[in-house]
Amino acid sequence: MSLFAIPLNIDIRSETAGHGTGPASSVTLSSVSLTVTSPSGATFDFVDSIVIDISGPGLAEVEIGRLQPVPGTASISIPPTGGVDLLPYINAGASITAKASGHMPAADTTFVGTVVVTVHV
Repeated sequence: MSLFAIPLNIDIRSETAGHGTGPASSVTLSSVSLTVTSPSGATFDFVDSIVIDISGPGLAEVEIGRLQPVPGTASISIPPTGGVDLLPYINAGASITAKASGHMPAADTTFVGTVVVTVHV
């Protein structure tokens, strides 16, 4: 199993102010997508499952996305877990943690990802 953590730096107050809206009442995860960038022709066939959690100081860790089984394609989308309000986590300085199970790929594999959140006002 592998594990990596990514700090989540979103300034909800300035984003809503910049759009002339706010304050935010909640934030939900809309999508998570990952795409292999190298080596050419590589896929996620070495991954069996992915679980994404969010945590923050003083807050319980909670699952926000899961994909099992993972398709052996070069791009994947991880469905969000419904009903999780990310706003308290973001305000507390959240980190997103991804845990994956599977086996080592045949070659070093690089991928990029996109996380999209929806701010409700």
